[in-house]
Amino acid sequence: MNRLDRASGAPAAIAVIGVLLASAACGGKHPRTTPAASFHREVTDPIGDATPMPDVSNPPDMGHGIVDVANGQITFTVHFVPSTFDRESTRLTIELDTDQDPLTGIRTTYGLGIDYILDLWPANGRTHVMKAAPQPADGVACKPCYVVVGNGELAVEAGGMTATVPLALIGSADGRVSFRVLAYSMKPGVAPASPTKVSDFMPDVTLPPARVP
Repeated sequence: MNRLDRASGAPAAIAVIGVLLASAACGGKHPRTTPAASFHREVTDPIGDATPMPDVSNPPDMGHGIVDVANGQITFTVHFVPSTFDRESTRLTIELDTDQDPLTGIRTTYGLGIDYILDLWPANGRTHVMKAAPQPADGVACKPCYVVVGNGELAVEAGGMTATVPLALIGSADGRVSFRVLAYSMKPGVAPASPTKVSDFMPDVTLPPARVP
């Protein structure tokens, strides 16, 4: 099973197909029956708040994020403080609360009930979409577990990354989500599943999660 170590923030991947579609009948805060025309959300993060990391001179430091929902897709763009983004080692995890209910999914201490995560790493060349699986059927201890449900697009620029995925892959019909972005650095040659310390959160864990819209 794939694990995201909450102490270290490191994700890992295994493959299983599954899609979760929430509806108004499930008691969510928003109806999930009509696709949204479009949403736009921006979030900022303080410059210079990245946590020092061993053997990393300039740990990833996020400064600005943009989320757009349109045409049945959701797009996340993350910009980094200059000189802190390394396309060879910088990696992102975007935690998604697709029903905007902190009591469902994998519960955290900072206001999110994680239903899906997006794994953005230029070394993979694409965005992995993973569904939360808090109770694995095989009985293997997993705190918590995620399984891959598909892939999205990943574009890498000089100062950041952009991920685009279909709403259907994250179990959302209308694009309303709560989210938090985690940044960290993967050392060259280290296996993707190896524990890695989070260098930056956006929004910070002392703040509520960002919401779309």
